[in-house]
Amino acid sequence: MAATRQQMEQCVDELAELAKSDIDAGKFFSEVLGGLRQNGGAEQARLWRPSSDGSWEVVGQLPADLPNPVDTEHISWLTEVAKTRQVSTHKITLGDNGSRRLAARTIGPIVHAGQTVGFLDALHPTGPNGGLTSDVVPFLRAICEITADYLSLSELRQLRQAQSQWQRWDLFSQSLAQSPDLPGLKATIVNDGRLIAECDRITLLRRNNVSFETLAVTGVDQIESRSNSVRSMETLAKLALRGNQSLWFNALKPDDSGDAQHTLELSKHAGLTGAKAIGLIPLPFGQTTAVPQVSRVVIAVEQFEEVSDFPAWKHRAEVLARRSEPLLLAAIERDGIPFISTMRRLRGLPGWLRRPSFRLALLAASAAAGILTFVPAEFTVSGPAELVPDHRREVFASSSGIVEELLVQHGDDVTEGQPLVVLHDPQLALELPRIVGELDVVRERLKGVLSARLTGGSTPDATNRARLLASEEEELKERQQSLNRQRTLIERQQAALTLRSPIPGKVLTWDVSTLLSARPVERGQALLTIGDTHGPWVIEMRIADKDFGHVRDAQKRLKPNLDVDFLLASDPSRSYRGTIRHVAETTSVDDQIGISVMVTVDVDSSQLSNPHAGTTAITRIHCGRQPIGYVWLHDLIDAIRSRLLF
Repeated sequence: MAATRQQMEQCVDELAELAKSDIDAGKFFSEVLGGLRQNGGAEQARLWRPSSDGSWEVVGQLPADLPNPVDTEHISWLTEVAKTRQVSTHKITLGDNGSRRLAARTIGPIVHAGQTVGFLDALHPTGPNGGLTSDVVPFLRAICEITADYLSLSELRQLRQAQSQWQRWDLFSQSLAQSPDLPGLKATIVNDGRLIAECDRITLLRRNNVSFETLAVTGVDQIESRSNSVRSMETLAKLALRGNQSLWFNALKPDDSGDAQHTLELSKHAGLTGAKAIGLIPLPFGQTTAVPQVSRVVIAVEQFEEVSDFPAWKHRAEVLARRSEPLLLAAIERDGIPFISTMRRLRGLPGWLRRPSFRLALLAASAAAGILTFVPAEFTVSGPAELVPDHRREVFASSSGIVEELLVQHGDDVTEGQPLVVLHDPQLALELPRIVGELDVVRERLKGVLSARLTGGSTPDATNRARLLASEEEELKERQQSLNRQRTLIERQQAALTLRSPIPGKVLTWDVSTLLSARPVERGQALLTIGDTHGPWVIEMRIADKDFGHVRDAQKRLKPNLDVDFLLASDPSRSYRGTIRHVAETTSVDDQIGISVMVTVDVDSSQLSNPHAGTTAITRIHCGRQPIGYVWLHDLIDAIRSRLLF
């Protein structure tokens, strides 16, 4: 017995030292279960952890071929131990009728951070008196405490590793910020990013119209666009951008649940390059805007050794994409500015001054500048527009209430004054009976006062009473007049709950029933739009705030009603001509172009064969003739004036 206690104490000391080391969780729990059997005298040892359904499941056991002991009684016992957090022992009977024997099952809770996160379950043979030795329960309790310490230390090590990892990511973000230009930025991503994402190769690809351009590859200075690996990667990038989704491949655990074409192409690339793990992430990554942006850039990561923890490797690649996305997309956008590459090359201008090629290039540039400056062209301003009836009115709610009845639907023809919508105001519905009731009371009281005055005598008391009744009569008459006015006002308000068409025309609001049926509305809320489709039509277009100055200048130089060409999206084969009628004096915010100015264009309705309200119109306002260079590059010129020269 002393030797057994000594073995237990030695086992506790060894496991306590092991818990302080950086040992893998699987190996540690194997040592724990082995210690329970070899030093604790247990015939069976099991480790229980919470399952996904909120119950408990066996995650480790010795011997390994033990049957699963999960039953309702056992789960109830585990739940009770989880609540009490105390070691519990039950006597059980093992074997069949011919070889039955008694045994004791001891369960110890593993308590971490104030919660029961698992159990150690040991089955011991019983002694001659049917009980356990006195050392079993303390030994199991000590093992459970050591296991809880291991979990605490393991969690602390993980937190420290996470902190170190995020510090590395912050340093990587600083490196990106220090290389804002595209050449330095892409070199930082594919080289420094490879180390922090723990992958062997990173490739940056960009779509230019229908073709692809490989911007950078880890460890490669000169990219051979005709190589098989580059072409294969460009094919994968095309698939990723087509579906605007990330593509992943893991040789250890292929995923057959995705698109068959994606899986086939990823497997081909893996066979060509020998990659064991592949990922392609389109940018922008993880879009949250209401209007999705078109992805044109792909970050591709590859690993040529088997990845044991693929989810963690995938997460690092996605973090790399998130960290790189803002600066990379901004650098690519700047790289698309005309002449940006020329301006970068001009940094070495003094060395070029002695070369004849530079003088020839300067001459050609001067000639091009002369053409751009002195050759005129028609300058036009465009903006989103739509065809609408000139005469149209909104129908507003006259009072807060509930839509009780809809009398029209989309497309119905209506006349002026025709009822459209009936509202119900619960407060008015209650107020009118109250006023009517008070009026009845006042009338009856007034009749009583008049009767009392007629029956009065000539005594002094009767005379005083008559004066009081006369005063009360006047007061009741005033009250009656006030209530009559209130009743009239309420009746008018109730009549106003029936909304009528302000003009003859057609109901333009789409799906009226879904929009308004039984819906609560507020006073002044626009409910319906009525338009006179048989009358004149106009084009309502929005001009971006940055282009509005050109229109104003043209109105001053040429004429207020500038000519406007437009065509309708429903019939692009014909073009029409109109003139500006009115330009709004204030700006407003448009979802499509931002800050804008509304412009109304008069249209000859006889030109329109079958106009339809809301038809998209493509418009061009003629603002006179300007140098062709300004016509082509006015956006760039205005940007330089506002951002660089101001």
